[in-house]
Amino acid sequence: MEGRTVAGGRVVVESLLESGAASARFRAHIDVDPQQKRLLTLGQDQTVPHDQVTRRLALAMPGVAPLEFIGPVDQPDEVGWLGACMVEVEPRGRRADELGPLSDASAASLGLQILEVVGRAHAAGLLLLGIRPELVYCDAAAGLVGLVPRAPIFLQTARPASHGRQVLPDLYRAPEDQFGLAPAPRSDVFALCATLFALTAGRHPFGAHAGEQIHRIAAGQVAPHPGRLGSILAAGLAPDPARRPEVAALSAQLRGL
Repeated sequence: MEGRTVAGGRVVVESLLESGAASARFRAHIDVDPQQKRLLTLGQDQTVPHDQVTRRLALAMPGVAPLEFIGPVDQPDEVGWLGACMVEVEPRGRRADELGPLSDASAASLGLQILEVVGRAHAAGLLLLGIRPELVYCDAAAGLVGLVPRAPIFLQTARPASHGRQVLPDLYRAPEDQFGLAPAPRSDVFALCATLFALTAGRHPFGAHAGEQIHRIAAGQVAPHPGRLGSILAAGLAPDPARRPEVAALSAQLRGL
């Protein structure tokens, strides 16, 4: 990927984070300043106009990293550098999945900070949907620095690969969102609870691979949790959105932990 750029040369690819079927995620930087890091998500061509996707994914609010670009790559070729891409500012700090298992108390505090961002989105009539451990950035004390939630939704609107699985294969989105039904505010509750489960238990709440996760999500078969958060998170992971707590109720439960 050496020398690859997007946005007319303004954003330079730095390193590969992960690759999948017709998709990849990269760390990048601004051409004039390598210290200004960016996250670049690459997929196949979008099935809707780029300006429409940009409006849908703008999510311009405190706590969500800015979106800078959606469009084609510069100088596409036939060896994997082609299609549409998205550039987000990478928050400073570390990805939550790189911090190691969090204590229940630290996870509850992080969850409350994320719920503040979720509340802003819902008040504006928006959903985040892309809450997952890889897309949550924290400081050294596991405090929230920022979310970069757009990649799963961006890839959902890309032309699908003929076979294989895209990047970010583990399922954190709610079943009504993940499987083509209408997402709702409690869809964000599901994604947050799945994320907090993984960050505290050190494993996905529904199994080790996507096939198992699909089955167990639909059946509501949440794995046992080793800590005090278990019952709170299990309620938020119910397959029926009506059985999950609302944002305010989940916030109260986390404060009372």
